Amino acid sequence: MRTEYSPLDRRSRADARRAGESQKWEASLRLNVRCAKAIEHAIERHSAGGVLESGAAEEILERYGFARVSFVLAGSLNRHIRNISDKVSDWSMSVKVPYDPKYTSQFMIHASDALLDAFVRQVWEARQKLGLYGMEHCAGEWGCEDYQDRVLLLNADGTDRNLMSLKEQLWYAADGLGCRPENCGCSIRAVRLADGGTEILDRGDFAGVLDERYLPDWAAEKLAELRTPQQKQPEAPSGGMEMT
Repeated sequence: MRTEYSPLDRRSRADARRAGESQKWEASLRLNVRCAKAIEHAIERHSAGGVLESGAAEEILERYGFARVSFVLAGSLNRHIRNISDKVSDWSMSVKVPYDPKYTSQFMIHASDALLDAFVRQVWEARQKLGLYGMEHCAGEWGCEDYQDRVLLLNADGTDRNLMSLKEQLWYAADGLGCRPENCGCSIRAVRLADGGTEILDRGDFAGVLDERYLPDWAAEKLAELRTPQQKQPEAPSGGMEMT
């Protein structure tokens, strides 16, 4: 699969205009529309009797990349209340798509709920083959978990980072207002388990709390180190004579 694609602009049209980047945003919108049409055609070609054949998502992912395909799918699923599985519904809400109905409606995917649900799951399967985790590997209800002192999963389906392995996805939530579920849009001081690097990230950057069943051994060891209180070093003797 290719590693470079035309940039996806996740902003609203108003935000892009204020930044003086309307042309860049419009170019991204045109690609979103083409991507949506390509998904529709792929579903039509690879479905029979309401069942989606395997491999339907492969060509689309190769042509447009995970970021745009996920963005377009989430935008379509969030436009209306749909009869889709809870996990796919949660996933669609975890991918940031601005509320801009005049324009997001242009890349609406017209397909049955069951086929869209199946297509999303094929996207997940393709991502998993790259060694990356997603919403399907998280525990609890999306948006309702307290993140403090837990292992978080950077959202591979909603980030512009070029994630190459699971080691870039697993983070420990040290502290921050964003740890609390009611503080959407607030920050978290997060520690990357792979190397101890610390960053300030938005709560919305994460897919959720990793289900402990999927925690690799190396990450469990790093987590134990972070949770173990540092032992206070004994003070060195002053070297002076003690008065009696």
